[in-house]
This record gives sequence, structure tokens and C-alpha cells, in this order.
Amino acid sequence: AYTNCTPCIWYAPNVFSPNDDGVNDRWQVFVPCAFTSYVLEVYDRWGGRVFYTEDPEASWDGRDAVPGVYAWRMRLTG
Repeated sequence: AYTNCTPCIWYAPNVFSPNDDGVNDRWQVFVPCAFTSYVLEVYDRWGGRVFYTEDPEASWDGRDAVPGVYAWRMRLTG
């Protein structure tokens, strides 16, 4: 069987400002392709998970986050 594997080009912003001003208040990864499973996790600098979702439409509000650097991991199966 022939399968056409086209690349999935997703986008993840590198900053956001959860200050309730209506601009860039939430963070999410934008995935414009079909997939069978999706997991997104965000971690603080000590390795504690601060956000988890299996919903590709969900976004992190960062309400309890202190300003700083956060790491994230996305698992996507197509």
C-alpha cells in the first residue's frame, strides 16, 4: 500500500503574558494536521508539571505561574 507522508508543520509561540489584558493571555501549540493521539505537558524549572492536556484545543492560562522559563513536551501520533 502507498502512503503519502507529508510533514506536519506545527507552531508553538515562545512567549505569552497571562496578565488578563486580552493579548497573548494563553499559551498553546497549534497543530494543523490530522493525528490519532496528542499529549501536551508544561514543566517549571524544577521539573514539576504545571499543565497537562490530551485536548489539542486546550491552552494553558499560566495563572499560577511565576515569570520565568518553562519547558514543554508534545507527543503527537499521526
